[in-house]
Amino acid sequence: MTRQETFDHAVLALRRQGRPSIGVIDGKPCCMYRRVAEDGTVLKCTAGHLISDAEYKPEFEGNAYWTIEKNIHQGRVGALQRAHDDAAATWPSGKIIDPTTWVERFLVAATAVAWHYGLDKGSLTADLEGV
Repeated sequence: MTRQETFDHAVLALRRQGRPSIGVIDGKPCCMYRRVAEDGTVLKCTAGHLISDAEYKPEFEGNAYWTIEKNIHQGRVGALQRAHDDAAATWPSGKIIDPTTWVERFLVAATAVAWHYGLDKGSLTADLEGV
């Protein structure tokens, strides 16, 4: 995927999902590549949407994306990953925020990622029915 395709794929997938992928590891809330929500929905973080089902391993959880996936878009994926994670929690406390405000917070952070890397921001506002 090109850098624009990577950005668009992750942003659109997260907008459709509508909530972050947050779980608990070692008794602490944290963002997760994959998590099954209480309603049975499989939630994914930014990087989780870029890892195929065949490539995913539960051992990935708790590890930084750059340690499990080597690709040319690593910096951009890392920036989008931080956008996902930072929108889901308040730092440095790590307290998980109300998920209903997550999408709005994620889009603000993803806009900054697009600007920083010179990417088109169309996927941030695209009609989800048409894509």
